[in-house]
Amino acid sequence: AGDLVLLGPNLPHTWFSRKPGRTADSNEAIVVQFLASAFPETLLALPEFEVVRSLLARSALGLRFSAETAGALETRLRALTAARGLDAWLALASLLGELARNGGEVLADASYRNQRSFKMESRLGRIIEHIEAHCDERLPLGEVARFAGLTPSSFARFFRKMTGKTFVEFRNGCRIRKACQSLVETDHSILEIALASGFENLANFNRQFRKSTGMPPRAYRKLRSPEVLPSR
Repeated sequence: AGDLVLLGPNLPHTWFSRKPGRTADSNEAIVVQFLASAFPETLLALPEFEVVRSLLARSALGLRFSAETAGALETRLRALTAARGLDAWLALASLLGELARNGGEVLADASYRNQRSFKMESRLGRIIEHIEAHCDERLPLGEVARFAGLTPSSFARFFRKMTGKTFVEFRNGCRIRKACQSLVETDHSILEIALASGFENLANFNRQFRKSTGMPPRAYRKLRSPEVLPSR
């Protein structure tokens, strides 16, 4: 089985293959597109659709599912492309329910920077906007929980359920994205960038940066802008 992903609206994406001896004709894609209006808020508010509501919210960052899930759902995906009317909607709802039960891995990484404002009307959208705007500040969990109108424990559960990440993981990811941008676009020192991005010390910044990107900040800067900025 190949890749199986669920992408929310306005999320840039592309696929390519580097396998030798393969041509574009060797690749096949099954694409299912649907409007958000297919699952209105009044429907998603029903308890039976709670898992679908969570899945669609998480898809704003892109979700990738396991090869096992892709293989198990391939026949149903093919059938869905041929279905029409109510049969198509029921098949789609059932498929989304199955994907929700399988979790999925969030695709957006530390170097990704969405050029559009994350203006979702949902509670999650407002929370994410708040985190993105203030992640370079101290921004403890309790402060964001108050912004969301939830207790800290309720907020922590809600946020992880909706995004697949803990609040700290998401906040660190936001800080690392800002740091990636500064490493490429400025000649500020790594310490200056670490502090400006919201990290309290260089050791933690280096550790989180390597965890997110797979390389230290100095190597990232050299890779992304080898002829423009000095390595500081």
